[in-house]
Amino acid sequence: TTTEAPPTLSPRVVERASRLLRALPQVSDAVRSLRTFRDDGPKTWNDLRHGLHDLRRDAAALEVLPLTAEHFIDDTWEFILALMKASPKFSRQIMEALYVLLLSPRWSGGILRAKDRGRLTLWKLSSSSSEGEGVS
Repeated sequence: TTTEAPPTLSPRVVERASRLLRALPQVSDAVRSLRTFRDDGPKTWNDLRHGLHDLRRDAAALEVLPLTAEHFIDDTWEFILALMKASPKFSRQIMEALYVLLLSPRWSGGILRAKDRGRLTLWKLSSSSSEGEGVS
């Protein structure tokens, strides 16, 4: 049998992924420490969401993104769920990030492993928060 080489990312995609890759260790730190989550959560969220935004047009890259730790996927979901519960003011931004994550089977599987998924509270989102905004 032959084994296929892992897909390589173009330099453009690697550059787009750099913010996300830098944010993931911060996300893990925030998940493991309530104090870090409380003190650095908004900045960590900003870094994570910008990193995901950078990849929105290359979401397939999430499938092959080289992660230094596989737990980053589960930590990202835990962070998002905790943030949604603690800071609903970020709900619209969280929905935009979820759109990118859910395009990737690798990353979308993380929500299935998450505990207490009800924290996402999708039913609390108002339709007026997304009026006039299309998914691009």
